[in-house]
Order: sequence, then structure tokens, then C-alpha cells
Amino acid sequence: MDVDLVCELTENKVTPFVGRFTKDFYISETAIREAVRRKSCFNLVHLPTSFKVDIFVSRGRPFDLEAMRRANLEVLGDTSSVSVPIATVEDSIVSKLKWFRLTNETSERQWNDVSRLIRLSGETADLCYLRKAADSVGVRDLLERLLSD
Repeated sequence: MDVDLVCELTENKVTPFVGRFTKDFYISETAIREAVRRKSCFNLVHLPTSFKVDIFVSRGRPFDLEAMRRANLEVLGDTSSVSVPIATVEDSIVSKLKWFRLTNETSERQWNDVSRLIRLSGETADLCYLRKAADSVGVRDLLERLLSD
């Protein structure tokens, strides 16, 4: 439904970051600054297609550092392209499970996203890594529930 990115963005990099996307994307510098301060997330919307990109600011936890190490570098944008790390399916699942937990386990969208991701990954998902990463952010119970569904 969208793309999830993990980033290590600091306050002093927000303005140049925004400048890379202003032509092709709806982007809110205010929302990005708030996400950087809170270590949360913000989004970009590709104007020609209305495609949404969710960007999660690293919290600096061991899980976040490992997710950045494991991320796949991809190029975004046509006229003003930028290379960004894109989270693996496993790291996306764990991140979404954490967001599901933070929303008091009421976000149907997050649960549907992780359900879809685990089904799409099929036998290729690294279950050992998933369990270790889920343990590290306190969502192992949700992962096991997801795997049993």
C-alpha cells in the first residue's frame, strides 16, 4: 500500500532533505522537524501518483541500528533523486508491530500491514531474526500471534 523507510535524520539535515523532494512530493518541513524531535515518523506523498512514503526516524536502539545495517539502498525520485535505505521485510514487520503496540493494539491498518507482509514473505522470512528483533523491542507476543494466524 505504501513504502516504509528508515532514516537517521537530524535537525540540521531537515532543510536540505526537504529541498530534495519539493518538486515531486508533498512534504511538510514542520512535520519532519517534529518527527526528528520525537524520534517518530512522517510521510511524503508523490504528487503525480498520490503514492505515500512513510519514513521512520531512528530511535538509536540496537534494533534501529541493525535495521539500518540491514536496509537495502534504493534511489527515489525522477528529477531530484536521492539514495535512501529501505527496511527489509523483517524489520518492517517488527517496526509495524511496535507501532501497533504503541497505538494500544487498535490500529487495524498496522495489523493488516504486518499480516500482508508475513504472508507475502512466505518461507523467505528470517524467523530467527524476526524473533530476536521482536524480543529487543518488546513485541515477541505480537509476533507469535501474527505467526499463528
